[in-house]
Amino acid sequence: MRKKFPTMRPMTLLDDTVTRLGRIRAKGASLRSIAAEPAIPYDWLKKFAGGHIPDPSVNRIQALNAHLRALERSSRT
Repeated sequence: MRKKFPTMRPMTLLDDTVTRLGRIRAKGASLRSIAAEPAIPYDWLKKFAGGHIPDPSVNRIQALNAHLRALERSSRT
């Protein structure tokens, strides 16, 4: 009899973005400082971080993810 392994769903861009946002905030970054990127309005970021945007647009998530990656890179140097 074959063992069944649980299937893991691949990490999506949204999952990756939420994870990165959590890591950066855990290091003490404020939402205001993260929202310094023009494509990421503070009010939207506040709602997103609070889980109040159930289906965010891919354009905003892509912009936020790119911004968070840049912040992580700059904090390593």
